[in-house]
Formats: sequence, C-alpha cells, structure tokens
Amino acid sequence: MTDRRNARRWRMFVASTATAMVAVLATQAPAYAAKSSTVWPTQHDYNWDYGREWFAVEATTMSAGDCEEKNGYVTLSPPDADGNVYMGWGTGILLTHHTNHADVWHQKFEFMTAWGTTVLTVGGFDGPQMTKINWEYSEYHWQYARMDPQLWPLISQVRWTGDC
Repeated sequence: MTDRRNARRWRMFVASTATAMVAVLATQAPAYAAKSSTVWPTQHDYNWDYGREWFAVEATTMSAGDCEEKNGYVTLSPPDADGNVYMGWGTGILLTHHTNHADVWHQKFEFMTAWGTTVLTVGGFDGPQMTKINWEYSEYHWQYARMDPQLWPLISQVRWTGDC
C-alpha cells in the first residue's frame, strides 16, 4: 500500500512539475531592449547625386540594449514638384552583444527644422536578423515618402530613433 501511495505521489509531483514548467516556458516575455534616440545635424552633399543637393547625415555610434549601430548614414533627396522624396538608410555596422534568438535593429528618422519642428517622419526600417554575437552586419534600405516641397530647405537636423 505504501508503495502505491509513493508511486501515486511521485506521478502527481511529476505531473504538477511538468505543468508548472510548461506554464513558465509558454509565458516568457519576448526579448526587448530600450530605445535610443539621437539628433544629428544635416549636411548638404552636392556630390551625392551628380550635383543635385541631398541631405546626408552620418552618425557615429548608437546603442540600444545589447545592440549597436556604428557609422550608419541617412540620405534624403530633394522633393520633386509633387513632394516625392527618396530616403535611404545605410546601416553601417550593426551588431549584438547578446541574443536569445535573433535581434533586429528597428530604425526611424524624423527630419526637423532648427526649431525642432518635424517636417518628415520615415520609419519602419528593419535591419537584418542578428543571430551571431559580435558579428558585423550591414545593409542598405530605402523608401519613398512625400513631403511639402517648400519645407525641404528648412531641414537642419535629423532625429535617429533605434531600438533592438
């Protein structure tokens, strides 16, 4: 009788431990790192596109959690008559110092006047899935956006917001 009780207790212990383990593993929160935001001044670059004036901004280093972006850059073309602009983001070097699965750098840009008024916001840029620790990843992303052509000459700074 004692052996049956011990076996029953053992089965209940194993079942409750397994249920608790499944509950803990199934409800883990996803990995998240804090955002990083930096404002950089724009530079006019007349050599970027055969003499057409572009805004070009090169950043040094940004960090968010375990991730870093080094020497990234953003470009913004002059708008056409309809306000269409071409915005490009060169990631420079992206890397992670720790990952449980695959970290991804997410980037957003706000082009602003000297007074901090936002003229154009472009976001939704995702870097590569960084599965290797301290491995240097690099990509180029671009998209079209629309803005008021009269506001383009007033752009003097860009807020970079990245998270990983």
